[in-house]
Amino acid sequence: VVAIEDRTWVLTRLGEQVITPPKEFMGAHLILMSKEQRVAGSGGCNRLMGGYTLKGNKLSFSQMASSMMMCDERMEQEQKFLLALAEVTHWDIAGSTLTLRDKTGKSIITLRAEKD
Repeated sequence: VVAIEDRTWVLTRLGEQVITPPKEFMGAHLILMSKEQRVAGSGGCNRLMGGYTLKGNKLSFSQMASSMMMCDERMEQEQKFLLALAEVTHWDIAGSTLTLRDKTGKSIITLRAEKD
């Protein structure tokens, strides 16, 4: 069983859009830190941080914030990523793929476990 917490999840799909993580750095990713009940990561440009609540297959993010550096074309993707995180209500894992779903059950964010 792959644990959702305390590992790095790299963004691979945002809604219908396939995201190719950059080769030279990690790109958009999340880490759910179980000790602090905090989420950290990156929207692909800026650092992300916030809180989360995890109960069974229910997941929600709260008080999400990001640093405010300007970037190239990744800014639009980063905004969509932040907006999508606010819609997350459920999650499931298949293999090394984490799917975050909204209240209708629709897949809104797909992430891949980074190799340990």
